[in-house]
Amino acid sequence: MLLQRINLVPQKPLSEKIKQVTPWIAGSLLVGVVALIFVQYQLVNSRLTDNEKQLASLKSRHDQTTRLQAEVAVSRRKAEARRRNYNELKARISKLSLPQVEKNRFSQVLSRITKVIPATVTFNIISFNNKIGRISGIATGAKDLPDFVKNLKKEPVFKNVALLNIARDSADNNQYRLSFNIKFELM
Repeated sequence: MLLQRINLVPQKPLSEKIKQVTPWIAGSLLVGVVALIFVQYQLVNSRLTDNEKQLASLKSRHDQTTRLQAEVAVSRRKAEARRRNYNELKARISKLSLPQVEKNRFSQVLSRITKVIPATVTFNIISFNNKIGRISGIATGAKDLPDFVKNLKKEPVFKNVALLNIARDSADNNQYRLSFNIKFELM
């Protein structure tokens, strides 16, 4: 048989020991759970604070981006307006230089006319329409007008010189004047 142990020192029974330790264990577990909940609460709070900061930063960036996009749109409109203005000015400059070229060309034509004009011939109108020119005037000498037309035909800047019409006007002192119209083309 087994010898039973005999305990000479009185000991409390196991159920009483459990009753005595249980409140301490439950209290420790409760403190641990509360501490865990507090730590989780602090973590969630810090994450919320970080998220709010990031959200504020993102809102600021969004506002800044929106402002920059508006500035870019304004800059594009200004650039487009400047580009249109530049093109308009460029077109106007080319139109301004064109009359200068035409003016020079007509100046050469007029200088050729003045070289061959007789002293008895005066002009009322000299006009140009593209490459066609017209001269209206008065001649006091009958012989000078045919010579003038012949000399115009000899000039290299003119072609198809034609005396369109002649009208005889009476003048003072028994003299007469010839009104004429000449048409020509420019080379």
